[in-house]
Amino acid sequence: MARKALVTGATGFIGSRLAATLADDGWDVRCLVRDRARAVSLADRGLELREGDVLDAESLRGAGEGVAVAYYLVHAMGRGGEGDFEERERRGARNFAEMAKREEIGRVIYLGGLGERPRSKHLRSRQRTAESLAELGPTLTFFRAGMVVGAGSESYRTLRYLVQRLPAMIAPAWLATPTQPIGIDDVIAYLVRAPDVPASERREVQIGGPDVLSYGDMLDRMAEALGLRPRPKLPVPLLTPWLSSLWIGLVTPVDAAIARPLIEGLSTPTTITDPSGATLFEITPVPFMEALRRALAEDHDVGADARHPPLRLLPDELGKVSRTGAVESVQAGELQLPEPVSRILSREFLGRAARGYWRFITRISLGLIRTVYAGNHQSIVLVARPLVLLRFRSPEYELLEGTGSVTWRIERGLLVSRNGRDQGFLRLSVTRIDEPAAGDRVPVRVQMEVRNFYPWLRGSGRFARLGVWLYSETQQRIHRSVTRGFLRSLATSATRPL
Repeated sequence: MARKALVTGATGFIGSRLAATLADDGWDVRCLVRDRARAVSLADRGLELREGDVLDAESLRGAGEGVAVAYYLVHAMGRGGEGDFEERERRGARNFAEMAKREEIGRVIYLGGLGERPRSKHLRSRQRTAESLAELGPTLTFFRAGMVVGAGSESYRTLRYLVQRLPAMIAPAWLATPTQPIGIDDVIAYLVRAPDVPASERREVQIGGPDVLSYGDMLDRMAEALGLRPRPKLPVPLLTPWLSSLWIGLVTPVDAAIARPLIEGLSTPTTITDPSGATLFEITPVPFMEALRRALAEDHDVGADARHPPLRLLPDELGKVSRTGAVESVQAGELQLPEPVSRILSREFLGRAARGYWRFITRISLGLIRTVYAGNHQSIVLVARPLVLLRFRSPEYELLEGTGSVTWRIERGLLVSRNGRDQGFLRLSVTRIDEPAAGDRVPVRVQMEVRNFYPWLRGSGRFARLGVWLYSETQQRIHRSVTRGFLRSLATSATRPL
C-alpha cells in the first residue's frame, strides 16, 4: 500500500513540483489548498485535494488522517491582509502542528531559510515557525535554504527582469551580501528523500549549492547566461530595503510587497554554517550556472515571442455618463495565450488574471496603493487601511460557452459618491475570439469594464459639469493608463502563470 503524504502550499512554486514528484515516486499525495479552483493542474494529475487554511484550525480537521509525512511549505511572503505578519505565521504553524499531533502524522518536514540572527522579520518568522512545529507537533525535519533557482521562483524572476530590463542599475549595500543559491531540482530531491533518511529526524538540515555568491555576482552570471554584457552598477549604499523594493516593483513585474521580504532577506548572509545534515543525503547539488541554465530552458518568458507578444489594444469607450450621473467605461485588447482553452476559460485562470491586475496597481504606484483582503470584502487602500479608495464585495465568477468573467461589486470608498454606494461594478472578462489550430496559441479578447459607477468627483447640481471635467482629467485618465498597462503586462507574461 502506498504511503500517504500531505503537501501544504501545493499550488506554490515548490509545493506543486514536490507534489508531482512524490506522486511519480509512488506516494499517495493529498494537497492542502485554500481554494480548489486554483488547483486545477493538481486535480488533473489525479492528486487528492483538501480545502483548508492553516489560519483556520477547524478547517484542518481530518487533513492528516492516514498521513505518514506532512510537508509544511506555507510562507506568506508579504501577501494578504493587514495585521502582524509574524503572529499570523506563528498561528498557522501552531494550528498545523496541533492537527498533525492529534491526527498522528508520523513526521513533519518544513522548508525555511538560511541566515543566523537575521535582521529580516521574514527570516526570523521562518525560524520561529520551525520552533512552533517542533514544540507542538510530531517529529520535525527542518530544511534551511537560501535562494532557490528555478523558473517561477520570485527570486529568480527578479534577477532575470533586472538584467533584461536595465542597461545599468543602482547598487545598494545588500548587493554585496553573500548567499548560497540552490537549484529547485536539488531542493525537491532533498525533500523527497527525507522520509527515507531516519537520521534526518529531529534535526536541522542546511542545504545549498556549491557556490557562495553575492547578489551582484548572480546578476553578472544571469547576464552571461542570457548572452548579455554584465550591467554597470552605481553604488548607492544608503538605499533601504523598502526603497529598493519600490524600485524593483517599478522596473519589474514583481510585486513590491513580494520584493520587500526578498530584499530584506538579502541584508543577512544566507550561507551554510553546518553542512553535517546535508551529508546524510548523498546529494551533490549542481553549480549556480547549471541551475540557472535549467531555469532559463524551462522559462518560456525568455523567448522572443514572450518579450514581444502580439497585443492589439482596441479603441477605448470612456466617459459615458447616464442621466443619473453614472459613469461607464470599457477597455479591451486582443492577445494570444499559450494555455489550453479549458484552462483559460476557468475560474483558476480568471483568478490568476484578477490577482495580476491588483498586483499591477500596487507595482506602478510603488506600493502606495495596495489590496487588502478581509473576510468577504476586498479593499483598495492608499498607504493604510483607513484610507479606503474602493471597497468591493467578494468576486463573482461566471463561466459560459467561450467566455468567462470575474466581477467585483463596488460597496463604497473615498472615490465613490454617497448616492453611488452599492451601485457599480468592475468586471474583467476573457472571451475566446476563434478556435486555435492544434498546438497554436488561443486568441482571446481581455476586457475591463466599469458600469454604473458614481465617482465622488462627479459632483451634483450646478457643480456637475465641473465635476465631469475633473473626473475625466484625473481619475478617468489614471484608470485608462492603469488598464492599458495591465493589458500590456498580461501580454508580456502570457507564457507564465500570473
